[in-house]
Amino acid sequence: MRRQRFQRFHRVKAKNNWLQKETGLKQSVQSCTLALVENSCRNEGMPNKTKPCVFDFLDAAQFLQSYFDWRKDLNKNFSIADWSDELNFGSCVTLRFILKRMRRISARSAEIFKKNLFHSQAEAQCFDTLVAYSQAKTSEERKAFGASLLSLHRQRINYETIDAKIASRNIFGPLVLTLMTFNDFKKTAKNLSYLLRVELGLIESILTEFEKEKVISKKPDGEYEFLGNILKIPDNPDLKKFYEYWIDQSKKALSLPAETRKYRALNFALTREEYQKVLEKLDEYAAGLLNQFNSPNLENRTLYMFESSLFPISERLPEIEI
Repeated sequence: MRRQRFQRFHRVKAKNNWLQKETGLKQSVQSCTLALVENSCRNEGMPNKTKPCVFDFLDAAQFLQSYFDWRKDLNKNFSIADWSDELNFGSCVTLRFILKRMRRISARSAEIFKKNLFHSQAEAQCFDTLVAYSQAKTSEERKAFGASLLSLHRQRINYETIDAKIASRNIFGPLVLTLMTFNDFKKTAKNLSYLLRVELGLIESILTEFEKEKVISKKPDGEYEFLGNILKIPDNPDLKKFYEYWIDQSKKALSLPAETRKYRALNFALTREEYQKVLEKLDEYAAGLLNQFNSPNLENRTLYMFESSLFPISERLPEIEI
């Protein structure tokens, strides 16, 4: 019994040390406000019946674990040993340790996974980069591989860039354009008004402005069309009113049921260089979210607003001793 406890302690300790190293920042690096609106479809506890896509992940071990969970959903009797035999991996213990993040993915293991799990060169390339990013030994390596990973993700997404001055003429403009990117409902003024809970006249005015700017087009049946997959509005001072309004709305979201919204605030000290690293990590996180939850359909989904803010709340310590 004592030996089992000793082994379990060191397994947990090894995992925690690995995770601490992987976070990259010794102290938490966000001050985020997350305003969530009512979600009509909650999937917690439901089996994962969709085959995981390597492009949806920012951690190689997490992708492999999700892939195994998917296989187990299809066959409850499927085990690590079965998967090891199927992959001709050689050792189910090594495979188990990889999934638990207790062993690094070697070049040989990566080749086995690529040969058996992927059917395209793009997927294999993404997995290679994901492994390198997940197991980077220095912050410089992680930054370089992270940039490569983001580049691969962006190549898969057809961004339609809109001038911030055009998109932000009305605080609901960016949301109207976002809804225009979904494929499974008629983009009429009436439907958009209903979804955003905004007066019909205001929505019609916004649509008319976008049509004049040739951002959208109107079909003979009254439906509007937006060409593109994902909307991208570059950061710009013209978005100030948009940010101000939705930050105010995030305050009101405090009155929503706790299970439908989430707030988090973290305080930590940063140098100017560390501040830039935090911004890079926030960009990585945002890109990962957009990549993973890039659904073309709105059915059973509700539009969410995610807001992040990072700003100083103290003076810098003087160079002289206080």
